[in-house]
Amino acid sequence: MKITEDTDTRFTIVSRRKIFADLCFAFFALFGAAFTCAMLIAEITQLTAFFIVIGLLFTGIGVWGILSNSSARITFDATQRLAHVRWRGLLGAKTRTIPFDLFCNITVHEDDDMHTLQFDLAGKDPLLLDRVYSSNTATHEVAARLREWMNARGHGS
Repeated sequence: MKITEDTDTRFTIVSRRKIFADLCFAFFALFGAAFTCAMLIAEITQLTAFFIVIGLLFTGIGVWGILSNSSARITFDATQRLAHVRWRGLLGAKTRTIPFDLFCNITVHEDDDMHTLQFDLAGKDPLLLDRVYSSNTATHEVAARLREWMNARGHGS
């Protein structure tokens, strides 16, 4: 996660797709598929169905992870007083536009030493920038700089 634009009118943060996460999810998918295939060609026992379900579960988790992992970009535009969020993954892009007035707080969401930006929005669920967290400790500096930028434009968060 890094700041790619920091001007008087625009502030952009980019978070790249987590390649290591993709590799882990691919391992899950391939392991699950191989395990399922091995169970399908093996001698049928009382536990075969259970092991097939376990293999399919691993495959499903791997495929879901690969498809849900994405890169993210958020651009704050001071002239329009809007934030434009864009996530781009394997299944396409998703965008969202949020007025400055909805931002209540900008913090770092941490889970087991993994970090992402969290935007608390008035009357809505918190918005996490990344769907797959990273161990990037620079997230704290990015959040602090964004709060400074927002405060300088008359919007304390």
